[in-house]
Amino acid sequence: MENDINEIVDLYLYYDKARPDRITPQRAKSLLSKQVKAAGLKREKSNVRGAFNNDEVFDFEVAGIPTRTITFDYARESSLKTYLKGIVFDIQTAAKNFTIKKINVVTVHEEEYQVEFELLKRYLSEIEDTVHVEIAVTGLSNFSETVNQ
Repeated sequence: MENDINEIVDLYLYYDKARPDRITPQRAKSLLSKQVKAAGLKREKSNVRGAFNNDEVFDFEVAGIPTRTITFDYARESSLKTYLKGIVFDIQTAAKNFTIKKINVVTVHEEEYQVEFELLKRYLSEIEDTVHVEIAVTGLSNFSETVNQ
């Protein structure tokens, strides 16, 4: 119970903590996985692989929908942009090469990185238009509320 409370505090009071104590990408995936389980949904392994390195493009599938968590908290802006560019490329390539109708992109704390967040949304929107796939962008804190819709 105390661990659950600490996770909720971490999620909602993210920027009140020092940078080393903030949520890591791995922790974000773990918190998302817990939300999925608490919502009574099944989390499945995604078989979609990247074009260059054969790594998994999505963290997992929720109700058959490929789902990817994205964090924005990088020490250097260039690292963040490289990270986001890779994600956009992987999602676009996956949408072209696999039969995917919808993709969930779950972000963590985009407020401080609003410019990068807006760029990401614009590129994902372009993918929607060119590849004809629906991409739902939601925050980690409200993913479980929107996934059932």
